[in-house]
Amino acid sequence: MLINIERAREIFSDLPSAYQYPTLDPDYVEADCKEKGNAQPIYYFDQNNQGSFYHATHQIKSVINSPILADVVDFESQRGYGGPIVIAKNGSFSESAYARYLGAMKDMNGLVEFIRYIPLIENRINTPIVASFERETVWIDLCRDNLLASYETRARTAIRKAEKNGVISSWATDRESWSLFSKLYSRRMSELNASEEFCFSHDYFIRLMNMHSAHLLLASVDGEVIAGALFLMTDDFMEYHLSASTSEGMRVCATQHLIHTAAEAAAAKRIKYFHLGGGTDNSKENPLLFFKSGFSKNRSEYYTGKWVFDEKIYADLQHQWMTEGKGHKRAIFYR
Repeated sequence: MLINIERAREIFSDLPSAYQYPTLDPDYVEADCKEKGNAQPIYYFDQNNQGSFYHATHQIKSVINSPILADVVDFESQRGYGGPIVIAKNGSFSESAYARYLGAMKDMNGLVEFIRYIPLIENRINTPIVASFERETVWIDLCRDNLLASYETRARTAIRKAEKNGVISSWATDRESWSLFSKLYSRRMSELNASEEFCFSHDYFIRLMNMHSAHLLLASVDGEVIAGALFLMTDDFMEYHLSASTSEGMRVCATQHLIHTAAEAAAAKRIKYFHLGGGTDNSKENPLLFFKSGFSKNRSEYYTGKWVFDEKIYADLQHQWMTEGKGHKRAIFYR
């Protein structure tokens, strides 16, 4: 059944720590949803003595130019990672829980759902949803001794370079620091001509500032901030969420220093896994993947899922888009 955010917070906090991934936190789901003007957060929960099913997602309503369907309701994971968390004593609960969820989405006139599965939890397994491999991601085992020694030579060299250049990384404690990072991040995205997916409003950073799981680390030299990185943490996981650097920050390897400082702080809190994410595509030679792989040889797999709730209407819309020469390969191709 659909539940409100207060109940979702209770359920999330009651999940075993191995399932409390930071981007499933209802407060993060809300913060990200507000970046999408036509979206609203949806929380669904199903439970009996055989198991539980928790899912947080975004419902999006679109008006499209089609004689088949004027108004479309679909669902999409929050940015980062999402998907249902099913804790079951047997396969029959999982099967019936997904069937009940399908019924609930149909009752809401849902057409399709696009899911970004969580690499470290692998919640794509044992579902009725078609999943597609996207790319490898990198994660650091925070339980091992001497993190610095576990990195590749290039990462260790970069961290030492940062230290030699006087880089100091410290956790943000006030609104001014979050606002500064917001400006730094926006400026960097503008320089890169980044797609909308990677751009955020100033209010987004302030919303994260008010979350207990979001933490901002800033790198500075002689009191001047040259880079920053945003991390999301729960008891078992830390997610490398966003980062940005000035040209000087890049020159002195400030981002590497931020990642290492965050890793050591998380390890001290007994967090087990630090997920760095992957590259910008599925190439093993991707520059961002190469950068992140300097910190660990550990790999996980990122999958996305497409669940069509109304096969006929979805197929008819795809056919219309195809005959009009418009793209129709994405799960949610019509917006």
